Amino acid sequence: MASPGEGLPMETGLLSRRGAGTVQLDVLCIGEMLVDVIVHREGDGWRLEPKAGGAPANAAVALRRLGRRAGFCGMISRDFWGEWLLSLLAGEGVDHRYVARCDPPTTLAMVRLGEGGEREFSFYREGTADTLLAPEHVPDEALKASRALHLCSVSLSKGPAREATLSAVQRAKAYGAFVSFDVNWRPMLWDDHEKAKELVTGVLRRADFVKMSEEEREWLFPGVPEPELLRHPDRREGALWVITRGSRPAQVLYRGEVHEVAGFAVEPVDTTGAGDAFSAALLARLAEMEFDLPDRAALEDAVRFAHAAAALCVTRYGAIPAMPRREEVERFLKERE
Repeated sequence: MASPGEGLPMETGLLSRRGAGTVQLDVLCIGEMLVDVIVHREGDGWRLEPKAGGAPANAAVALRRLGRRAGFCGMISRDFWGEWLLSLLAGEGVDHRYVARCDPPTTLAMVRLGEGGEREFSFYREGTADTLLAPEHVPDEALKASRALHLCSVSLSKGPAREATLSAVQRAKAYGAFVSFDVNWRPMLWDDHEKAKELVTGVLRRADFVKMSEEEREWLFPGVPEPELLRHPDRREGALWVITRGSRPAQVLYRGEVHEVAGFAVEPVDTTGAGDAFSAALLARLAEMEFDLPDRAALEDAVRFAHAAAALCVTRYGAIPAMPRREEVERFLKERE
């Protein structure tokens, strides 16, 4: 039996922009869904507050709340955490037909919050469900049915999820899908940081949209000025790159230019999920444009929309619970006109 995508060219574009009848999803998000356990110190003890999370799952829920057709493809445990996570996806209206199930447990990410909502992570992720997604769990029909594929680097850190993710990117490109990549670098999940960089840059070369933080940009391209990134061999020609910088303006690299788009000043309580809210909001706006990258004015408006979604997210606790709805983002922007 042929494996998914066997015989496909690496990147032909021959099947680009499938007919409208074949497309069911705006964005398929692939990767991990897990439990973020927010840890609060109380006297001599601790209070643990579980929240649903995992960057691709966060993005899928955010896209649905922003009015887009979103699906999630990943491996979810049959344990009680997994049952809860799957019911949450269903309740949010995320298409979960491409979720696979297994007996090993759900990944737990312990999250301790510091000043300004900044986070310290500790992961329990050896042999857990999300790492067990294999290429055969990602059917061609899922990729053919999606206008865009969104992924992050966490699923690249362990096999077989690594192979499943890379296979999905290869096949999505062959089917003409728009590929979105949020670097979302978590160094504690990798045994070999040089291997991590090699895998991440491999995806960068294929992605149409890349979101990275200032710290991730420095890890990947130390000392390289932004104008040189426009011509860097690891950047796909014509790709949109956005470098987020906390409260400072985001840097947008597109069409031979580097320009900045300011965000919004808010009082953060928890920064978990902010990058996912940003990526999802920008993808939601790009979906409205049929993933044909816009001119500078329209792009800056889309980035501003993404800034607003991220700003709302950091004023709330957790990741998925904090993802804003479209009307909330629009109201936030209107109040700041």
